[in-house]
Amino acid sequence: MHNNTFSTELLKIIMTTDSFSFDIDKHIKNIRGLCATYLEQDRTAKSLDKLNDTEVKAILRFVEKPHGRHHIAELEKMLKEYDSASVLKIFMKHFYEHEGHKLIHTDILKDML
Repeated sequence: MHNNTFSTELLKIIMTTDSFSFDIDKHIKNIRGLCATYLEQDRTAKSLDKLNDTEVKAILRFVEKPHGRHHIAELEKMLKEYDSASVLKIFMKHFYEHEGHKLIHTDILKDML
């Protein structure tokens, strides 16, 4: 089951990612805490919790590509039309298509889709 509150909170963290002005490790810590809160209620939280910190960092770095805010602007646009659980799924699929092959836990990421 997907929890829209979890997706909303996760997207807030993802969309505030800016490695030049913010400690990305704090974002990872916030994501870990969020996953712990929703672990029993949300299957995405359960899957995301299984990724290691390097993989979570790769997701956060991906948001910044290309040219800084491109993905963030797309997420903001999609949130106006779709619920946050759908937007998160679209984003994770996009990430998987571009970067998934580089991760250790590719199977976990694929299960999130």
